[in-house]
Order: sequence, then structure tokens, then C-alpha cells
Amino acid sequence: MRSPPLILILDDVPEMREWLRSLVAARYPKWRVRTAATAGEFHQALDRERPALALMDEVLGPGEDLASLLKVAEAQLIPVTLMTGMDPAHRNSARIPDGVMRRMIKPNWETGAGADEFLSELGEVMTLTVSSGIG
Repeated sequence: MRSPPLILILDDVPEMREWLRSLVAARYPKWRVRTAATAGEFHQALDRERPALALMDEVLGPGEDLASLLKVAEAQLIPVTLMTGMDPAHRNSARIPDGVMRRMIKPNWETGAGADEFLSELGEVMTLTVSSGIG
């Protein structure tokens, strides 16, 4: 029997990371959810199990290298969605990096604003990931 797909969430802010984990787990109970706080934890998680989808904060803590993580995910054929806390009007308008399915706005963990939209958009990505067999 095949185990449910795994989503790995990488976010360096503990409150945001746990809140996202609980939101995703509650909305998508057929997916397993794991988290990582650092690039090192992300690599350790990949050593244990390849996720069907990686959801990564676009802005990581000091010393963290998003470009290297994206290369690792691409080499292992792990679909990636980036998330940013920046307002769309102020965020970097640069193109989405190669190997990234989508860039999404993180909901506000203090107020919950944007959570439904975030989860709906994430659901679209999750469906594409599983249905296309890329995850």
C-alpha cells in the first residue's frame, strides 16, 4: 500500500512554520505534513523521505541559500512552491526561478488573513503535483 503524499514545509519562523503545518494538515488530511526550520533540517528530511512537494519560504534566515536548496530539489525531481510574506505590490517582481511551480503569498499567522486563499492555491499545486506524477 502506498503511503499518502508528503509535503515538506521550510520556514525559519517557528510560529509561522507550526501554524502552516497545522493549517495544511487540517485542510488536506490525505497529505502528510513535515516541517524544516533550516537548510540542514531540509536536507535531513530529504535523507529520510522524498516529499511529493516542497513548500519553501522565499526569504530564509542568515546563512541560508535558497538557490542551493532549489538545485537539490530539482536534482531529486521534487516540485517546489515558494511562499513570500511580502505584499504583491512590494515583492520582487523577478521571474520565478527554474524548477519552481508557483510563488504564493503567505497568510498572516497573527490575524489569519489570507489563509483561505493560500490553502486554495496550495490545493491547486498539490493536485497538479499528484495528478501529473511529478511528486
